[in-house]
Amino acid sequence: MYTRRRYGFWMTFNWSKKPFIYGLIYATLLTIIFEYLFHSQNFDISVNWQPISVLGIAVAFYLGFKNNASYDRTWEARKIWGSIVNNSRSFGVAVTSFVQGEHSDIIKRELIFRHIAWLTSLRYQLRLAREWEHTEYRVKGKYSPVICEGYFDQLEAEIKGLIDHEEFALYEVRPIWRHSY
Repeated sequence: MYTRRRYGFWMTFNWSKKPFIYGLIYATLLTIIFEYLFHSQNFDISVNWQPISVLGIAVAFYLGFKNNASYDRTWEARKIWGSIVNNSRSFGVAVTSFVQGEHSDIIKRELIFRHIAWLTSLRYQLRLAREWEHTEYRVKGKYSPVICEGYFDQLEAEIKGLIDHEEFALYEVRPIWRHSY
C-alpha cells in the first residue's frame, strides 16, 4: 500500500508507460492509415452518438461500483491493521504492568518478543504471492516493497532472533510452517 501524501504524474506514468506507448503507436498507425488510404477517397465514417452515450453511462456505473468496492476493501484492511496496532499496544502495556514476580523481566521480554515474532511472520505472510495475482505485472522499483523473495530464509533469520531456538524448532515441524506457495 502506498502511504505517502502525494501521488504524482511520473509515479503513475512509471507503472503505465508500456500500455501508454502501445496505445500511442496503435493510434498513430490508425491515423496514418486513415489519412493516407481513406481520406483522399472521401471515405466518411460517421457514428450515431446515442449508443456511445448509453455505453459510456454503463461503463461509468460499472467503474463507480468497482471503485466503491475497492475502497471498501482498502478501508476494511486499514481498520484491521489499526486494530492489530491498538491491540499490540494494549498487550504490551498489559504485559509490562501486570506481570510481576521473581523472573518478571525475563517473562515480559519473552512475551513481547513472541508477539513481535508473530507480527513479523504476519508481515511476511501478507507479502506472499497469491495464485490469483498477476505477478508478472508487479511493479518493481522504489515504490513497492520486496515481495516474497527469499521468504522462508529471511523469515527464519528474523524469527530466530526473537524467540528461543528450541521454541522455533517446535514451530518448524508443523506442516503449516512449510507451506508451498
